Amino acid sequence: MQYQTLEKFPPLLLLETFNQAFSDYINPTPALSEKVFDWKIQRDGTDSSLSVGMFGPEGELWGLILHAPGEWKGKKAVYNGGTGIIPAQRGKKGAIGMYDFILPILKEKGVEGSILECIIGNDVALKLYQKIGFQLERELICYMGKLPQSYFPPENVYWKMLDQLDWPYLQSFWDCLPSWQNSIHAVDRVSWSYEKLGIFEEGKLVGYGIINPLNGYIPQFGIHPEHRRKGLGKFLFSLLQSRTERQLALINIDKDSPSIPAFAEALELGESLRQHELWLPFDEK
Repeated sequence: MQYQTLEKFPPLLLLETFNQAFSDYINPTPALSEKVFDWKIQRDGTDSSLSVGMFGPEGELWGLILHAPGEWKGKKAVYNGGTGIIPAQRGKKGAIGMYDFILPILKEKGVEGSILECIIGNDVALKLYQKIGFQLERELICYMGKLPQSYFPPENVYWKMLDQLDWPYLQSFWDCLPSWQNSIHAVDRVSWSYEKLGIFEEGKLVGYGIINPLNGYIPQFGIHPEHRRKGLGKFLFSLLQSRTERQLALINIDKDSPSIPAFAEALELGESLRQHELWLPFDEK
């Protein structure tokens, strides 16, 4: 087997291998279209020169790791947006080989660690990542569902679309750190694909929600702590549901958030899966 970074290879080849690798995954999903794959690559911030492929003797792409550079908790990091090997070529320690190849390159560029998610129940992948050196960070929950009813605004409350997002102010609405795909940088990278809604009470922004109307994906939402328990959250989610015909999807919510799991249950959004968030510190490798 041979290993190379992926900047010289066309996106369609990466997509074909990605879809094959995840075709029998523990949580099967339909194959990604070229458009959806491109959106994912943009959202994550994937850099093919920091990503790695596993190749057969005739140059066939058998597996890959997609890496996106950025910052995580104050450290220069890469996000692993997908590690996959096509079914026929598994069992050859290819994932470890890809990491052995790419880690020196990442360290040379000053990267301090790597972050990824692993579905709880995928014990084979978890053991592999822990063997490489990844450590458990937190548990993340994914919710999906359609609101069973509409909710109306309290008195003196209205909404409107937001052109700009005041991130320093909006961070004061957060109960927990968003996962990589829901981070400020991830939202900004594909801002064109989202609708941004603001909830106002007596002229002051007290809530916001962001949704991709094509798939119902909500990367971020929040109600200011001083304005909770007034029905604003339910009103906000009624608005978000009205922007899409799909189920609402909350992906990778911190299990220990003091408010979101109970709020999702109150909205009758079902839990679809849980994931481990894992961190690999390079200073220990």
